[in-house]
Amino acid sequence: MASDREVCFFVPGDPRAKGSMKTFRTKSGVNITNDNPKTKPWQIMVGQTAADNWSGPPCRGAIDLALTFYFSRPKGHFGTGRNAGVVKDSAPDYPMKKHYDIDKLARCVLDALSGIVYVDDCQVVVCPLWKFWAPQDSGPGVHVTIRPLEE
Repeated sequence: MASDREVCFFVPGDPRAKGSMKTFRTKSGVNITNDNPKTKPWQIMVGQTAADNWSGPPCRGAIDLALTFYFSRPKGHFGTGRNAGVVKDSAPDYPMKKHYDIDKLARCVLDALSGIVYVDDCQVVVCPLWKFWAPQDSGPGVHVTIRPLEE
């Protein structure tokens, strides 16, 4: 049974990818760390924004989750002088650098929403993903749309 409940919100800030995990030995045993130290603050911000916008307990059914990531264009994408603020023709149309890896970006947000929007991210059964350059009049971040398919 489809739900008519839909929640949308925007989390401002530079989207961060959930990096690969690194394992290494120490004298006291084995340690596992995330190779992106900026992931945790981003996840906290996403989780707090979700908690501010989500009412009630976490869903226990299937979830449709759409994520649209927006990134700031590097300064090198813009002209100088009288062309300052104008995107160069040679600038790429889409963010495609390694740190814009869409599945790792999504994994970070999915983990941040666990326990707030849903019990576990395995409940997400539909998850369209997009990534674009942020419009010049707004900043980077992620737009999140959550639609429970089952309550």
